Parts: sequence; C-alpha cells; structure tokens
Amino acid sequence: MGQFLIPEEEWSTGEKKKFQSTLWDASSMKNTLDDAAKTIFVDGFKYKESHRLIDGRLAISLLACSCAAFALVWDYLNPFPQSRPVLIACVAAYYVVTCVLTAHMVWWEKNIFMRAYQSDPAGLDPDSVWTLSSNLPRYTTDYTITVQFKDGSTGSLNEVSITKPMSVWYDGTGLLLQSQYEPEIRKLHDQLISKKKD
Repeated sequence: MGQFLIPEEEWSTGEKKKFQSTLWDASSMKNTLDDAAKTIFVDGFKYKESHRLIDGRLAISLLACSCAAFALVWDYLNPFPQSRPVLIACVAAYYVVTCVLTAHMVWWEKNIFMRAYQSDPAGLDPDSVWTLSSNLPRYTTDYTITVQFKDGSTGSLNEVSITKPMSVWYDGTGLLLQSQYEPEIRKLHDQLISKKKD
C-alpha cells in the first residue's frame, strides 16, 4: 500500500487535529469518523471540498426564516385582524419551504457528508468528483462509510464501502486511532483509483 499520506506521528502529536469523541455516544463517534475521513481527503489527498449541498440547505433555511420574519414584521405593522391573510400565507409558505428542506435532506443530500473535486493534472478533462457518505443504523454500532467516485473524463460512477463496529477505531478514552482508520479509508480510495485505471 505504500506509506500513509499523513504520518501517524503528525496525527497524534503534531499540529494535526486529534479526533476525540465521547464514548458511548454513537452520534458523536460517527461524526468524528466522518470528520477524520474528510480530513484525509482534503488534507491528505489535497482534493478541493465543495460546500454546495450545505449551501443549498442553508439557502432553503434562510427562505423559511424569511417567511417567518416577514410575518412577524407585517403583524407588528398591521395588528392581528388586518394581518390575518398575510399570516396564513406566510405560515403556508413556511410549511412548504420546510417540506422542500426535508426533501432536500432526504433525497438529495442523503447521508453525504462531503463532496470533493479532484482536478485533472493536465487541465483538459473536467474535475472528478469524490463523494463520501456514512450511515449508522439505530441501536447498532455498525458504521458504514461509502466512497463514490465519478470520473470527470468518462463520467463513469463507482463506489465502494466498508461496514465495521465503531469500537475498532477508538481507544478506551474515545480517541480515534488514526493509524487503524486512515488505512481503511486509503484502501477504499485506492480501490476506486484502480477501477478507474481498468
């Protein structure tokens, strides 16, 4: 496999982040694993992270808050009996926008926590897209991370995933064992790169 992109000593004692999690808090442990995988792709592989999914969610949320703020201001300027039709319209609009937000999170974002772009070294082909998603079913510690690769030149889409109990990547204090986690993420990455070459 070669040497690690980020040396183990930099992970644990150097300037790099230590990934600490709260033991027995599955959500905290999952988020820590997600952050570590994101760090490997952005800092280790030097891919450019895209924030479009989160920006979309924030824009939809801003629209919902704008509906509520408009209703508040309108009701202040025109007390209740006069503001009733506008309040009804704003409540209906708020409901529709929150439904759109929910649909965006469920069907568009899914469980994606990072999308990154890999530029073509020659600069001729479009960027390749790396998408990382994770899943942690309720009442279990089996963490699944999926790495998806869309080749910019061919448009082909491949993905690989791994499922393991989260406890194999943590020590007894809740510190992430990067020396065990990073090779797993690198292996998924390398599998997709080898598929690209085939």
